[in-house]
Amino acid sequence: MRKVNELQLPEQSDVLDLLDTVWRGCDRATSHSWSRVNSSMSSALALAIGSGMKFGADDFAEIERRYRFHYWGGESRGGFAEGFYCTAVAEGNVSACQAFEKWKGRKPFIVDNVQPGTGARFAHRVGFRQSSRLCVGSRFTWDGREVTVTSFSEDGTYLTACTYHEPDQAHPYGVRVKQRYTITNRDIREQRRLLKQSA
Repeated sequence: MRKVNELQLPEQSDVLDLLDTVWRGCDRATSHSWSRVNSSMSSALALAIGSGMKFGADDFAEIERRYRFHYWGGESRGGFAEGFYCTAVAEGNVSACQAFEKWKGRKPFIVDNVQPGTGARFAHRVGFRQSSRLCVGSRFTWDGREVTVTSFSEDGTYLTACTYHEPDQAHPYGVRVKQRYTITNRDIREQRRLLKQSA
């Protein structure tokens, strides 16, 4: 516990301490700019994840409550604030993953033999993993094909993953979806069971 004006307050995570500092200190030496505040908060959260700070279970809910997260969380590929989840997955910050999942109200989607995606900014190198949570951009084998995660459903019950056509003369630069899969955790468990049976 910590004392603030003789009141006993519960300890908060280092993550919230960092974000509190940035939120309070932003624009102190400059003119006010919401763009600067939003960019600074986004960078601070990415730093907290990538540096390996431990998140409290309710930290993302607190971030939303305290810091106008809806302005700077980012409508990234696959849904609101999913870029931070990608960073947490790629960096292996499980506490950040769990806090994000609790805030989103979804269970993790964990599969074997995964290329985790491009969310890493701090790790030296993020490569193939024998088992990993899935995030937007993760690649893995499904139905005998390499698929890429493109989004999660709003209610957290399924993800969407796609295969793509090879570039051709008519479409040398465009990425064209070949097949789209809707995958639930139940589907993942079933595939794992079938693979064990056939091994």
